[in-house]
Amino acid sequence: MHKEQYDQLIKTGVGRWNTRKEAPCYVELHHIIPKCMGGGDDKSNLVFLTAEEHYEAHRLLAMAYPEERGLQNAWWSMCNRNGGVAVTPEEYSIARIRHSENMSGSNHPMYGRRGEGVGLYGRKGKDHPMYGRRGKDHPCSEANSGENNPMYGRRGKDCPASSYKGEKNHYYGITPWLTTSSKNSINSQKTWEMMTTIYRYWLDNEQPEYSTLAKKISLDLGVKIPSQLHNMVSWFKGYKDNIGGMGRLLSEHKTHFNFGSYHFPEHQMYEGGDNAN
Repeated sequence: MHKEQYDQLIKTGVGRWNTRKEAPCYVELHHIIPKCMGGGDDKSNLVFLTAEEHYEAHRLLAMAYPEERGLQNAWWSMCNRNGGVAVTPEEYSIARIRHSENMSGSNHPMYGRRGEGVGLYGRKGKDHPMYGRRGKDHPCSEANSGENNPMYGRRGKDCPASSYKGEKNHYYGITPWLTTSSKNSINSQKTWEMMTTIYRYWLDNEQPEYSTLAKKISLDLGVKIPSQLHNMVSWFKGYKDNIGGMGRLLSEHKTHFNFGSYHFPEHQMYEGGDNAN
């Protein structure tokens, strides 16, 4: 069944667009016969698919050929990329389990390799080119120490990093959901859409660091960790050039997203749950 569905999907894509410029939307190049199954890079084996079609193609291949480790790993990779493609909790769970099985025990590429069988064995101890070289004898230290260091004597405003701070930063005063990278990412927009709820949750839990907050959201709410959470916590803590503080950020958030609050979708994994609005 999955093989037939895959063949029909490929049939739809073949000849539809010959170049990315011909496509009216974002497209990706896909190997019709996977390289792990002997497929090549010739044009007859390549087809342009939309991001959604590309994910579905890898899902169908993985389901049709469960014994092919390369296909299972490719599907798992597609599940975790930041491409704005909806992945259901069931699909994510199956892909994760199959990938885990492919990387455990004798299936692991490093299984049974010890001593000389390990790639870096020949560069240990006295065989390593940097063995015994310390301090000024180390080439990196010699070339970049003292006056040889391009940052030698540069402080404060003379330091290049200062040219990207405050009003000199080209993103100064721009809300995080309006940056170029954020506007071009569906996942990023969905994450910032949840900001008010995450902010209240952050305050209610004594303003934890990113890693602690990520664990609590995952355990308490059953939600896959939003991709922009680390950046968001930096805004909460005032590390960013946040003109007007959180008051302004919350006000502009309400205006931009046209509501006062956003609630996590129940029992849905973020970045693809069907009910994640």
